[in-house]
Amino acid sequence: MLAAVFLTSFVVADSPELPLTGRVMDHAGLLYPDAASRITEKLKAHEAATTNQVVVVTLPDLSGYSIEERALDLARQWKLGAKDCDNGAVCWSLSQNVAYASRWDMALKAH
Repeated sequence: MLAAVFLTSFVVADSPELPLTGRVMDHAGLLYPDAASRITEKLKAHEAATTNQVVVVTLPDLSGYSIEERALDLARQWKLGAKDCDNGAVCWSLSQNVAYASRWDMALKAH
């Protein structure tokens, strides 16, 4: 499942910290290295063209948190998006078979 979450200002509980190490973080081992490199280059070009900051992360599970809580917490930890815009997003895939409906609440604003 791939989900993107629009960053809002409501408060969520702190989920486990995950250091930001790049535009693509494959913690579930779902991506071939060349695929991760291609995605990284596309995200870099997208950010240069729009200022939208997008990180792709794969996780084995949500550590007991909802998809919205985990995405918002990670985006805040990583300080995604410009200060004056809601233009950061976390896109991910979970390796666990999770019964969530895909939820697309993303509305990135370019400068």
